[in-house]
Amino acid sequence: VPFNDKLFPGKWRRRVLLSDIGVLVTLTLLMIWAREVGWATVLALYGGPYLVTNGWLVLYTWLHHTDVDIPHFEEANWFWVRGVFATVDRPYGPVINFLHHGIGS
Repeated sequence: VPFNDKLFPGKWRRRVLLSDIGVLVTLTLLMIWAREVGWATVLALYGGPYLVTNGWLVLYTWLHHTDVDIPHFEEANWFWVRGVFATVDRPYGPVINFLHHGIGS
């Protein structure tokens, strides 16, 4: 059931539907583009940068939540506020901070 209230609150129904439509449109455009120029070109110009960007954001998030001074909580001891305060801000230099809109601090 795509719109189970346990998974998505009722007020999110429209947003989830619009997101699904956006994903389908993107995939359709990528397939049309691949038919025109070939899959290798699409993977080189879209797939590679997509993987690099997502890998970078995963690394960035991992660094934000990992340090020798940050405790690892068991599920029974973790709650949202505790998780927010169990992060570390790292300086990445002015260029990276500017490019990432300060998400690391």
